[in-house]
Amino acid sequence: PPPGLSALTVRASDRTLYAAFPSGLKTDVYRLSAEHGDIEYAGEIPVGSIQAMAFDRSDRLFVSTSAGQLYSLRLGTSDFRLIGQAGHRFTGLAFSPATGMLWASANDTVFTVDTTSGLAIVVGASIWDAPRSSITFSALGTLYGLFGRWLVVVDKIRGTATEVGSTGDAT
Repeated sequence: PPPGLSALTVRASDRTLYAAFPSGLKTDVYRLSAEHGDIEYAGEIPVGSIQAMAFDRSDRLFVSTSAGQLYSLRLGTSDFRLIGQAGHRFTGLAFSPATGMLWASANDTVFTVDTTSGLAIVVGASIWDAPRSSITFSALGTLYGLFGRWLVVVDKIRGTATEVGSTGDAT
């Protein structure tokens, strides 16, 4: 596998893990085996600098770039389009299993994102000034975040975060 895989996501329809490897003007996508750690090439996205990605309920993959662009695509097809300029460098994307709404994180701020325009609306921010963050939903709809080294539960109304615990030393 290439070094530096990032933007881990799960396709809910078949529970397959995917990760991105941005290089230059493109990003390679790989399937990962959660059981054995095996890796298999799954396709290419014709844009580089992907920071985060998430599948919606219909297996459409949404990706965000370091330039703040939001794209959607279907892996293995030519169906690839720019949704819009979100204006934020999202490092975390996740779809709510309850509502199907796209959520995003940038630093310690949480957003909801319109999947047709890319418009991002701030829900709120935590007290952690994290240079990079990730978010994910549990099957029951709890929104979790990694803000720096802190695992948190994010309040979906105010965007505030409650500490679960530290994942270790940040260095």
